[in-house]
Amino acid sequence: MSSRKLNPNQFQMFMPAHELMATHSIDIQRYPGARLGGHWKSHDEMWKTKRKENKADGLGKHVAEHGVHEPVLLAHQQEFNGPSISNGHHRIAAAYDANPRSEVPVEHEDYDA
Repeated sequence: MSSRKLNPNQFQMFMPAHELMATHSIDIQRYPGARLGGHWKSHDEMWKTKRKENKADGLGKHVAEHGVHEPVLLAHQQEFNGPSISNGHHRIAAAYDANPRSEVPVEHEDYDA
């Protein structure tokens, strides 16, 4: 019998797009309240921009047809409770638009190392 519960010391290899969209972003954490060099004022502004860009460049259509193959990078920092997205925002937004429950591959890194 298998269980979908993870051992607390085990990292997920896939996460639903809707869960990733609710995850912290390093871009916002580093530059709260500013839009400097591509960093956003808010979580909602960032995702709105990413989703719009995906429609313009065709990534959304590609992900809807083929899924996400390149893993999204999640950084684990001691100062935050849980992972933060450090790379793959457009892939997450495209997967979410295709199906909010679609599974996106993820890789984990220790950002404090």
